[in-house]
Amino acid sequence: MTMRNGARVISVLVVMVAAVFGSRSVIPAAATDPLALKQENPEELYFVAYENSARYEAGGTPYQTVLYPGDSSKVERPRGVVAEYDLSEVAGKVKVTALHPRCRKAGHIVTCRLGDDEGAWRFRPFRMTPYPDAQGGMAGSVSERYTSRNGPGLTHSARIHIGVPEFRTRVHQDVELPRSERGAPPPITPAFVNAGSTRTPGKVVLRISVADDGHKGRFQSPRFAPSFSNCSYPESETGTEVIFCEFPGPLEAGQAYETDAPLQARNPDCCQVRGAYTYDVWAEGNEPLDATVQGSHPLRGSGPVLGLKPVGADTVTGGTKARMGFRTEGFTVPEGWSFPEKTMKIRGKVGEYVETDVLQADSADGVLQRASLRVRLPEGTSMAPLPLERHASDFSYCSGRGREGTCANGYPSILRVRIDRPVPGAEGRIKAPVPSGDENPDDNERPVELEITGVAASPQHDPPDWVARYDDPARKPGAGESKAADKAAHGVPVRLASAATAAVVVAGLAVLAVRRRRRRQRSNDDG
Repeated sequence: MTMRNGARVISVLVVMVAAVFGSRSVIPAAATDPLALKQENPEELYFVAYENSARYEAGGTPYQTVLYPGDSSKVERPRGVVAEYDLSEVAGKVKVTALHPRCRKAGHIVTCRLGDDEGAWRFRPFRMTPYPDAQGGMAGSVSERYTSRNGPGLTHSARIHIGVPEFRTRVHQDVELPRSERGAPPPITPAFVNAGSTRTPGKVVLRISVADDGHKGRFQSPRFAPSFSNCSYPESETGTEVIFCEFPGPLEAGQAYETDAPLQARNPDCCQVRGAYTYDVWAEGNEPLDATVQGSHPLRGSGPVLGLKPVGADTVTGGTKARMGFRTEGFTVPEGWSFPEKTMKIRGKVGEYVETDVLQADSADGVLQRASLRVRLPEGTSMAPLPLERHASDFSYCSGRGREGTCANGYPSILRVRIDRPVPGAEGRIKAPVPSGDENPDDNERPVELEITGVAASPQHDPPDWVARYDDPARKPGAGESKAADKAAHGVPVRLASAATAAVVVAGLAVLAVRRRRRRQRSNDDG
């Protein structure tokens, strides 16, 4: 995923059902009602740790609420906001501590008068701690109701689980592979034990990553093939790939499992290898803070289901995260610059302007150094760089004329060309410097291929309205005008690379990102 692609915004649709409890009813809000109260990423499940648990937070597990007005751009806002929490279902199982100053408890109801101050709508009403004799597992739900004097309110409920599932992993020995110029990482069979005091309430997630150790030239990053249908495979162009596999629960406390098939990363059988696998496990709803989605296109595997089979708990004696290193015997690092073993491709219609990310070269120390790359375009195409004032400053465009150009290395760089005519078999080259002592100069250049997808209905000419737009001061873009809006409004073609990497994020991974954000909010002080 390139820096230019930026972050993708994940939209989460929350369907809220109106409910009635107590003596007041909650009127469901219209989607565009500026006086409606809305709740930001409400928690569905809280894991409440026992006081003698290593996962216990001082004071207890915090309950979290974040409210906001339905339309923050409107002057009129919800007034006299009140939050109510009904803990009847968990009475006698969970005790409420550390009440927020705006909150009062009467019986099993906690009432918080938040008023008109929107800054008070992001708060922790209380903390929760299990009674010492409370049985582990699902304890019930807390019902939430939010109202205001002048607008619709809303309701929500969150399940409470007593006890936090904890997992230990297997201890793996590092592996040295036979000496060879062509190798692949060894297979790994993850194993883990539920070391907590309660069984998991639902699914369990295994996260496993493979990382090279600074690949250089012919030493290429290994990747997982999408082999199992219960695993998600976020694509990544970095040297690390992370996958997430889900297993149905519950998993009993004290029981150990290993996967019923090994996992193995692959490379194109081109390279010596040096790197490591790492993995960890958690119960769904209890993700670690770093459970982020990497790359884009989180694909589901197309093969069989990866399952679990019981093993002896005495075979799983490691910590919370496992590691298995590997390397080819006699692994050496060549001098000089090198490209990863992949082809740079220009793809589009005849008559179009198209863009593609420039392949970046590594130096011998594994760092993307600043340097100039020379590019010779395939026959039938011509350089069409954008001047600096027509694009954001966080990346650069290759410069040049005709079929010859120069691109930056070690900095996000874009190659923009016009496809003038089809030329069967046309191929260009991109080249990095070849310093004295380079042991493998062949990897200092890679092909640039041209793929014609058709003929544009109306051939484009650069710039279609650029001269008029930038010569007229009244039409110059303002400081706040985004690059995307500028392109959409004035005919600059959309990058094919961005279209190719538009993420359609599966719900399970979206939930990971949302919950991670919520748990970071918990680190703030109360109030």
